[in-house]
Amino acid sequence: MGNLGHMPAAEQVELAAGECRVFVCPGTGGAIARFAWRDADILRRAPDEAIAGGTVRQMGCYPLVPYSNRIGQARLRFGTEEYALQPNLPPEPHALHGVGWSRSWKVARRSASTARLELAHEPDADWPFAFEASQSISLDREGLSLALEPVSHVIDAYALAASGHAGTGMRVLAPGEALRASMRIGVGSECSP
Repeated sequence: MGNLGHMPAAEQVELAAGECRVFVCPGTGGAIARFAWRDADILRRAPDEAIAGGTVRQMGCYPLVPYSNRIGQARLRFGTEEYALQPNLPPEPHALHGVGWSRSWKVARRSASTARLELAHEPDADWPFAFEASQSISLDREGLSLALEPVSHVIDAYALAASGHAGTGMRVLAPGEALRASMRIGVGSECSP
């Protein structure tokens, strides 16, 4: 897959509710480039060069799916099987944070204040199992809500996790079972930046 830190630049999707704004880059790992309230950045704001260049690791938030953290030496051991994965951040010898952040996501639904992004993964050298994932991004006047749901489509269960760089851990899912990781970032009366 090469250098996963850079992807082709893609359009931004802007969502708004009251004084909250979020800018999402579906083609750059489904990442959030900016979340602001009253024009004050709540998450780290991606530099314009990162947005134009598709540099996902400089975004404010991006999905970690089908796992978070790292798989040591890029060797996935599950049951009696071992799978060789591609190290994805040279010179690190590990596979880091899954494949969701390194793929383009499709905008499945969108309104003025919500978006649903979807990713369908087929087995490859980066992850040997098929899965689908969806991200729900929702703004209201009080803040931002994020939900990430991966679903396994393999016959044998495997470890699957979802996170937005705040790990939820790994657990075994049965085929077709979904895992939901969610996060709320409040503003206004919920908290102040």
